[in-house]
Amino acid sequence: MKGKLHLYFLAESTNEKEQLRRFSILVGEFFREPLLLTRGFDAWEEAFRYLRDKNERLILAVDEFPYLIQSNPGIPSLFQKGWDEYLSGSKVFLILLGSSVGMMETEVLGHKSPLYGRRTGQWKIQPMPFSAVRQFRKGKSFEDGVMHYSVAGGVPAYWLQFPEKKDFRQNLTDHVLRKGETLYDEVEFLLREEFREPRHYFSLLQAVSHGKRKLSEIVNATGIPQPMANKYLGILSDLDIVEREVPVTEEKPLKSKKGLYRIKDRFFLF
Repeated sequence: MKGKLHLYFLAESTNEKEQLRRFSILVGEFFREPLLLTRGFDAWEEAFRYLRDKNERLILAVDEFPYLIQSNPGIPSLFQKGWDEYLSGSKVFLILLGSSVGMMETEVLGHKSPLYGRRTGQWKIQPMPFSAVRQFRKGKSFEDGVMHYSVAGGVPAYWLQFPEKKDFRQNLTDHVLRKGETLYDEVEFLLREEFREPRHYFSLLQAVSHGKRKLSEIVNATGIPQPMANKYLGILSDLDIVEREVPVTEEKPLKSKKGLYRIKDRFFLF
């Protein structure tokens, strides 16, 4: 959006009426429309129509789109209608973002989503490489970088929790292992955000962390039926939380019985 006309709307975990009120204020301030600041839009369709009629070349970025869906499950259909009838022929460039990978893939990108087939592209943000995240601790030793990376991986938001003036042990004690800190319950929070039944995923991750790497060992350790365990592990793999390693000599890797699971996400692993 840098250097371009843009509207950036950050959705919140609140009701749809409040979301629409905040969006109305954003648009009203951008176009200097006093009526929008006081009355606001009555519906999303009215908002889309307004943007089309303005005929401005601008970027509309809606961040944390899953929060909008939580406020109204019909939001994907409303945005589909808004795009098809108003924005697709306008000068508006629409960007939808979300940190809930599962919901973005099913409700925005999935075949059953009303928005399916309308995107011109998508980008799944991957963790930064070690060479990049070391920039968060400039001037520090290589060892310092490795130790912090062993905890935070390539997630910038985690590195921002570690003040440069503190050494690794201080950061670990003060910002990861201390109750009440952001990273203390991060794994549990992420699983509860992504999954409806997080307890099954907790059990699977716990089994893998205890060295149960074969599917049969994981099933025995958790008591979860094999078809269900296989499905849940597949979902964890899609989210880059775990990965399945197969010997390179296997002709059919997907059907191989020699696959071993390991925790891939560095913070989950820690």
